[in-house]
Parts: sequence; C-alpha cells; structure tokens
Amino acid sequence: MTRDAEVERLEKLMSEWIPDSPIALIARCAGERPVAVTDEIIEIVEKSLAISEWTSGEFDISFKPLGRLWDVMNRKEPPEDYQIKEILGLVNYKNILLDKINNTIYLKKPGMAIGLGGIAKGYAVSRAEGKITEAGISDFIINAGGDLYFSGNRNGEPWTCGIQDPDNNVNVLLKFKIKSDCAVVTSGNYER
Repeated sequence: MTRDAEVERLEKLMSEWIPDSPIALIARCAGERPVAVTDEIIEIVEKSLAISEWTSGEFDISFKPLGRLWDVMNRKEPPEDYQIKEILGLVNYKNILLDKINNTIYLKKPGMAIGLGGIAKGYAVSRAEGKITEAGISDFIINAGGDLYFSGNRNGEPWTCGIQDPDNNVNVLLKFKIKSDCAVVTSGNYER
C-alpha cells in the first residue's frame, strides 16, 4: 500500500465528514448504542482521552457539536452566547465510553459527536512516514496541509522551514533549521 493509499484509507476510517465512516456512525448512534470500531480507532480515541485527562479537558474530541455551531468556513459572525450554552452540554470527553474488550465506542448523550482532526492527521502522517521509510527513503518531507514532517536532511544539510506571515502571505516571519525526524505544526485564524 502506498503512502497516499494509506492516508486515504485512514481518512475514510476516521473522518467525521464522510457519512459512512465509523466516526460518523458513532455520532448517529450517540445516546442509543455502542458502535463496533477497528483497533486503530480504539487506539486513537484512547490516546485522545488520555490527552484530555492530561490537559484537564483542554483537548477534547467531543468538541464536534460546538465546532459545527462555529462553522468557521461559512459563518461571518460568531454564534450567540445562548447557542453556545445550548450545545456546551454535549462537549465532555468523560461522556465517551471506550470498551477495549468489545472494541466499541459509545457517546452517552444524543447529539454528541467526536472529531479526530486534532490527532488523526498526526497519526496519518506517522503511518505515511512508515510507508516511505519501508520503501527505503530516508530524506523526505511530508506536507499534510501545511503541517510538516521532516526526515533526514537535504543533501547533507538540515532542512529549513519557514513560518508564513498571517497578514501578508508573501512574507516569511521566521526561518529555522530542522533536526531530523521532527514535525512542525502551526495554527492560526487566517487560513485553514
């Protein structure tokens, strides 16, 4: 399986945007029944829940209903406070029940949903890196929509990475040398 096929497979498995994905099914069955999932999904959700615990809920894959309300791609104004309060009760990682014996995930409340965007892309990049390394390539960059993974070097020299100016995308704010086997991820409100 090529790295592109692997990334496509993982997207079909873990995207909440694909209607027949297991993640979409988990949302449709929220408050009704557990959904059987693959070992990979169990692994990603288990890691997500551990990060949620470690961050006291600052990282929370159950954010999805609130994310839909925000709809940053289409909405010009933020949602009203009352809209946020109505949805906020659906956001709580502690309401995600993971059953590793039966490989199921259950969301306690109807209307809950999970979004793996904060972790699945990193997992997909890791899997792609494995496929490239298996092919015998050691010097490469993986670009996952602006999130970058660097391996090896460029002709014996460290890779160089630049951070784009959010106010003027022609300018670079910062350039730096990259150690091998390193990821660079940025976040901002100016580009998806």
